[in-house]
Amino acid sequence: MGIFGLNDLVLRKKPNRQSLSPYLDLHNKANERVTPATFKRGIINAVNVQSKTADVQVVGNQNNILKNVPVSSAIDITTLQPGNRCRIDMFDEANQNDMVVAYTY
Repeated sequence: MGIFGLNDLVLRKKPNRQSLSPYLDLHNKANERVTPATFKRGIINAVNVQSKTADVQVVGNQNNILKNVPVSSAIDITTLQPGNRCRIDMFDEANQNDMVVAYTY
């Protein structure tokens, strides 16, 4: 089997190592508890270029249209068109101001 024996192919558990940034690990754990993000797939229904928002229909629910959802600053709002598919990141499903159209595809 070449240089390595059969025992060398067995996956071994990695030793416990201290994180290079324990503060970052603590921050990430706390953030996951406080702001559990959910996301949904959607279809753009209308775009308001001046306010940089979009009306989005949630996929799977014909009656659920989210009005005036903010669009991510990473998206060129002038390229959005009704019918584009998108991902909506939701930090609070009851508050539409805590949602964002994260990207389109």
